[in-house]
Amino acid sequence: MEYTLYNIFASAITATGAFASLLLAVSIFRSKKGIRKSNMFLAGIFLIMSIRMLDNFIVYSGLYAKIPHSIFFTYPFSFVIDPLFFFYVLIFLKPKRTFKWYDLFHLSLFVYLWWGGGHLDFMLSPSSYKLSRVNDFMSLTFSMKSIGVILVTLKLFVLVGYITYISVLLKKEKNNIRLLSPNTSLNYTSKLYNIIYIYVGIAIFSTVLLFFLHFLNIRIIYVELAIFLQNSILLISLAVWHSNKSEILVFEKPKKIKTKRIPEISSQLFDLHSYMLNKKPFLNPDLKLTDLAGEIKMPVRKLSTKINNEFEMSFYDFINHYRIEEFKDMINSKKNEQLTLLAIALEAGFNSKSSFNRVFKNHTGQTPSQFVTLKKVSTL
Repeated sequence: MEYTLYNIFASAITATGAFASLLLAVSIFRSKKGIRKSNMFLAGIFLIMSIRMLDNFIVYSGLYAKIPHSIFFTYPFSFVIDPLFFFYVLIFLKPKRTFKWYDLFHLSLFVYLWWGGGHLDFMLSPSSYKLSRVNDFMSLTFSMKSIGVILVTLKLFVLVGYITYISVLLKKEKNNIRLLSPNTSLNYTSKLYNIIYIYVGIAIFSTVLLFFLHFLNIRIIYVELAIFLQNSILLISLAVWHSNKSEILVFEKPKKIKTKRIPEISSQLFDLHSYMLNKKPFLNPDLKLTDLAGEIKMPVRKLSTKINNEFEMSFYDFINHYRIEEFKDMINSKKNEQLTLLAIALEAGFNSKSSFNRVFKNHTGQTPSQFVTLKKVSTL
């Protein structure tokens, strides 16, 4: 094979894309963030894309003449990517889901191309036949024949079905989390939606590009190059993005944090709750159990026991609960718009920035700045 500027350029594109995709697959596979079983599906997507890019590198670089049995081996694996993406999101949303026998139907297109589509016959053919097919392939003019249109349309139809089902599950999961802990679902659902939008956008763009190139009467090898140039740019961008902010593709699903409610079991405790809301003794950053017991004229031991048993909190968690609620009320007040978060926290009874951040994160599952940011987003 004669090496031209085209071959060198095409080889560099596919080799770079394959390497970037492999890096993403390894990084996600080794990541300790998120849900590991879900991450395996995402890593599988990038591994397949890496092998597909490598397959075309073998063709563009001319290596196929030395290893002809590797030619187009990975072509059917492209039809496994959509099911992998579906299970990546599904397992993320439902980590306890187990696999059923009917999940094998997700591999229908892949199995058809291997057996019904004649790919297995091609793979079992002698090397001379494969080499002649590659040479013919590289000189052909690109045209979307009926079988190609059917496959592309079917693939889009399957993608729409997957995305529709994923969107329903995502909406349901978001509502469930909001019922237990308002605002905590906004961050992770927005990330998931962004990943879905990117995935669907790439699929649609690739399909439109294929139909557009159908009318230009250009060689099929250039069409392949256009698709892999797009994929390579995408994979390199994702690899750089992921290395700088690894939580873009792999991130934690927020825990369902149940807000502790103040029970009205005991009249004494109900009076204590009213006292806390009306007198606000928690605004004193140095408030101790003995101080509160003295104020409400209750024995220290009895007050401690009641708080532990009926509020299911320690004294300091009990006090910090009111301080956090006071902080939330204060940031909603227009008169405090010019104050910093730390200034408001000090006004609410906290005595330092570190203790405020630690307590707030433990009680809400978010940092104060994340809480304020997501609150602003939810009001837009």
